[in-house]
Amino acid sequence: MQTPILTVNARDNVMFEVLSSYFNLSNEQTHAEINALFNKFVSLLQSKGIAYSDIKNALIPLKEPREVLLVFDTSKINSDMYGDYIFDNLLKLFDKKSTNSVIIGDYLEKHFTQEELKTNLEEALGKSLLDYKHSSLYYLVYINNVSYAQSEYFNSELLKMDGFVGAANLSFPCKLKNYVSTTLVHHFVKVKDSIIMPHEDDRDPDENINMYGYDLKENGFKSISVPGDQYTVFLSYKIEQTLGDVRDKDRHFSINSMTPNVENVDTFAVVLEEKKLEYLKVNKADILKRLELSNLSIDDFEKLIMEKIKNNYIFNLDFLEEHGVYKFNVMLNFYNKEKSDQKALVSLEYIYTEKTLRVITFF
Repeated sequence: MQTPILTVNARDNVMFEVLSSYFNLSNEQTHAEINALFNKFVSLLQSKGIAYSDIKNALIPLKEPREVLLVFDTSKINSDMYGDYIFDNLLKLFDKKSTNSVIIGDYLEKHFTQEELKTNLEEALGKSLLDYKHSSLYYLVYINNVSYAQSEYFNSELLKMDGFVGAANLSFPCKLKNYVSTTLVHHFVKVKDSIIMPHEDDRDPDENINMYGYDLKENGFKSISVPGDQYTVFLSYKIEQTLGDVRDKDRHFSINSMTPNVENVDTFAVVLEEKKLEYLKVNKADILKRLELSNLSIDDFEKLIMEKIKNNYIFNLDFLEEHGVYKFNVMLNFYNKEKSDQKALVSLEYIYTEKTLRVITFF
């Protein structure tokens, strides 16, 4: 049975795009290349004591846990190696039972004025930055799959260190979330008490190298590393964004990972069978009510799901061989009249012969 590919990162990585273009590969050949690299990656992880399935919550968007952005003012840190200083304080705070992706970077000027950058940061943090001088002085650490208690713990403990400004909840779309989704770089994945990071592609893949030099052992962590090309494609969590055009190639290669039959899903029709809608209204009544979808017709429901699909990426890519079904998931973001953000997950069957996406589950 084929292992479902949780995520393929062709949004921030051009490897498969370059390979398929340079060697003029067909979709069938590209499909084989993606899966050959994936199987090699899964086997390597297994040899290092990590089951691919154990990383799931660090690689896909989730409904409940928070996505947290920790903000640091480097001008208040008495060290040029401010990244080392920050992680010396941060590593000891992680829950050894959790699984998280950690993505980092400086708050650089990119398509925004300094005033816009200041405003976006203040809105996300929920407070004014009276001593704001320039965005480049701020260092950002994004962590997904963070519980409310863990988020509060991060905030309270980090306030004891120099330079910590605050924590922003980026679980839902906002301008700052769009910014970090295009600017920050993938740093490591924490799987309980193991930290997985990339190492050079020409290094022996069986080696485990602490590329960042952090005090991992002293903080109770094991160091695991994998070749950078495998890390960037299969271990890079894609922060959700609402920027449209950057998703086209990402969707193409994500679909190509599960089938050679690649079509543009934006041209597909969503199909919600009447019996499925009745099932949802009976068994998922609380969810539909919370999302204000209880009274929608089938046509309206289908249009709504298609609209949401166009504003997000696909994940949990699978082929159910015994049923001949290709399927993937999409996280849908909603904003209701009570001004309360909500999420729902929809699982869809990809039927390329009919150019339809059939709703399997919605919750």
